[in-house]
Amino acid sequence: MAGPAVQQGDGLKIEALSPNSSAQQSAGFVLSVVGNNFTSGSAVQWNGSNLATTFVNSKLLTARVRAGGVSMPGSYAVMVVDPEGEESNAVSFVVPCVVAPFAAAATQTRAQVGAYYFDGWSGPLTNFHFDGLPLGSYNERQPLSGWQDSNTCAMERQLAWAHNFGVDFFIFDWYWKAEANEPSDNLNSALEVTHRLADRHGMKYAILYVDSQPFDVSAAEWPTAVSQWIGYMKDPAYMRVGRKPVFFVIDVG
Repeated sequence: MAGPAVQQGDGLKIEALSPNSSAQQSAGFVLSVVGNNFTSGSAVQWNGSNLATTFVNSKLLTARVRAGGVSMPGSYAVMVVDPEGEESNAVSFVVPCVVAPFAAAATQTRAQVGAYYFDGWSGPLTNFHFDGLPLGSYNERQPLSGWQDSNTCAMERQLAWAHNFGVDFFIFDWYWKAEANEPSDNLNSALEVTHRLADRHGMKYAILYVDSQPFDVSAAEWPTAVSQWIGYMKDPAYMRVGRKPVFFVIDVG
């Protein structure tokens, strides 16, 4: 005997999420997914990865989202899938980027105060730059903006915090052919993100050329490197002393 006909709209469908947003780096939480036609085999997916899911009834599933799931700002896709491979519609879960407002501490110093910024925080957490940090003895001391700085939100937050505590500019380490010489970690990412930002939250920046192997610039490559530096120096946010752009060189060899 034939079974019941499947009508249009009888498939998996998400109607609502609760909650539907979270603060960045918040604690883990239980996500409630409201919809239709859920089964005991339905699984909630978070950006394509299955979460530990509890079937409540055909209209409600709950799933555990770990704290690491909201470590980065952005829009995360939530879906429901069945063992047979049927997929629901995707619904966005939002983690906003919250940047500190301007604070009076930014105006407390008369001198211009700068801080050197080493950018080794864009690669995978297994990169040697993270040794002893997120996977080691100091994992309880996670930076306020997270372990990695290769995204717009992390840099905006760092710039705003630095400015509010009286720092006027960052001096970014700059590496020649950074991605080619260290493929797993773009050592210029923080500088590049800062340069693209529309709002640096009152901060300026400058370049520290790291003149050591394998990042030293050969004589033939010098015009290309200088052209890149000038590109940054044309930025109104580039640090100047006496109306001239400042440039630093370090040779650790």
